[in-house]
Amino acid sequence: MTRRRPMRSGVTLIETLAALAVLAAVAPVLGRAWLVSMDAAGQSRDQLRAASLAANRLSELVVEGESLTVRQNGKFEDAPGYEWQAELAAWPENPRLSQLDVTVSWERRGQSYTMHMSTLVATGE
Repeated sequence: MTRRRPMRSGVTLIETLAALAVLAAVAPVLGRAWLVSMDAAGQSRDQLRAASLAANRLSELVVEGESLTVRQNGKFEDAPGYEWQAELAAWPENPRLSQLDVTVSWERRGQSYTMHMSTLVATGE
């Protein structure tokens, strides 16, 4: 008759060390991926906000209509760090229309970004 060893449950020291080694190799990669994804989310948020600001400012300028000048600029009171510039230029394909361009600019981590939107407006000739 052969004696059997009793079954032991649990984790050995070798298995624990192997798991720690795998974790040590993967952790920096996961940390870097998390940082890159958070930066991309921040950039996306900034671009979405700039697009919304540009669309709103473009609409406001179109509604103002008569007070449009060739160049205007300013800052957004409700969005610190974002600035806008508007430019009105004749549209060559139709003398009764002008192209209104709005550019929103901002900085993120020392780098400048812009968002540009355009529309046509009637000049009333």
